[in-house]
Amino acid sequence: MRDTAAHPKLWLAYFLTLLTGQLGLYNLYIKRGGSAIVMSGSIIFAFAIWLAAPSQITFFVVLAVSLALTVIWVIDLIRMKSLVASARQTTDLNSGAS
Repeated sequence: MRDTAAHPKLWLAYFLTLLTGQLGLYNLYIKRGGSAIVMSGSIIFAFAIWLAAPSQITFFVVLAVSLALTVIWVIDLIRMKSLVASARQTTDLNSGAS
């Protein structure tokens, strides 16, 4: 019998997606650590640039990063059902190998 408690839940994935937004921390829940690091790192890096050297160019850099992350976030919202299914399959493969 499979332990379904370890499986990512779709409603919780949507909730975390809406809660963390462009930071991308919802990716950790659906077992996509690389995406979480890239999204969080890029927004932190963009705002660090803005704080270090505020100018019109850095404003456009921050704006471009924010728009790109928003597009990624919306695409992830649309694909969330398949992302959670993939995470469940990965969980099944890992639990079966133990």
